[in-house]
Amino acid sequence: MYDLRESNKIDLTDADCLKEETTYKFKDSVTGKDLIAKFISYYSDEEDIYLKTEFKKLALLSGEPEIGTVYYIATGILQDKPKSCYIMDFVKGKTLGLFLEERNSIIYEVAYDIIIQIASGLEKAHNFEVFHSDLHNENIIIDNLGYIKLIDFLWWDVNLPAEQNLAKDLEDFKRISKELTSKCKNGQDLQRFQLLDKYCQGISTFNGLKKELELIDIITFDISLLESKDLDILSCLFAQMEDTYTLHMQLGEKHFNIPAKYILPLTTQEEEYYKKNQDKLNPLKIRYSDSREERIENALRNTFDLKLNALKHSNLLTWNIWVTNEGEEFEGPYFLNYYIRFTSKFYRWMKINELIPFTNESHDEFERLILE
Repeated sequence: MYDLRESNKIDLTDADCLKEETTYKFKDSVTGKDLIAKFISYYSDEEDIYLKTEFKKLALLSGEPEIGTVYYIATGILQDKPKSCYIMDFVKGKTLGLFLEERNSIIYEVAYDIIIQIASGLEKAHNFEVFHSDLHNENIIIDNLGYIKLIDFLWWDVNLPAEQNLAKDLEDFKRISKELTSKCKNGQDLQRFQLLDKYCQGISTFNGLKKELELIDIITFDISLLESKDLDILSCLFAQMEDTYTLHMQLGEKHFNIPAKYILPLTTQEEEYYKKNQDKLNPLKIRYSDSREERIENALRNTFDLKLNALKHSNLLTWNIWVTNEGEEFEGPYFLNYYIRFTSKFYRWMKINELIPFTNESHDEFERLILE
């Protein structure tokens, strides 16, 4: 079905040579479609195991959008000399190398699109136990619509251990990820892609990689707007949540001892009120509201607003706080009470963080991160 060398002889005299002794472009006489005749250079037909190996790799993957489509093995005639080759689609586009060379920088969305397509192609290839083993910028084509095509799978790796071939593909993939990172010049784009690259540098398999990168992509934009202190708070909150949760759950604390710096001294007017309230000889005296409690509460509220504002605007959580006085007015002791409610987005981020950690493990207490 695929080996048509006896019946299909293609005259390549007028073909365009794209790579000497290796790659020739010609127009199919029936469809008018541009095709490629791919030869194995420096080998004779007696050693066609190499040609068949490379063809088999592509044939197993033909039809996958990230892989160049091959059709059959034929006999190509160059300078009246017949030699075996395989026929595949000609992909109109540019190599990844040329694509990057023409641009001083690329935006995150372009870098992400490239890396996830390569990851998808390699995941599918490895699923068929097919290794590329020669993945570099010239063997990756970006067609005119922006789709990736992986070409020129290596033939001689068939005799190498699978672990060695896997290691080579991982090494090449990580190098490409680093190169894409260096092309993201915009600060936010760079920060977003660095998160992806950090994960890519730690992988040991391509299995499931596309889905994992898609999960990271969900959070990269919001995370690029957060500071490290915001992520520390987020990590702390993740650590305090239970394994099972609903939107009805909330995290809270009552009667929390307020740090001394928030226990504001009495104002002159408050000192006067306090003295009048202590007057035991005047049981009908006017009771003054505890403005000191209000000022302490406002100071704590401002601190919560300052520390949690970015997480609130990322639509991750909301909160409420109040201060109670369990002693004499204007004297105390005063205690902090609060609760935090979480959105479905928070729980989705928490689940992603369990699978693909994007925060550092936290050993801090929430109150210390907020109040100190």
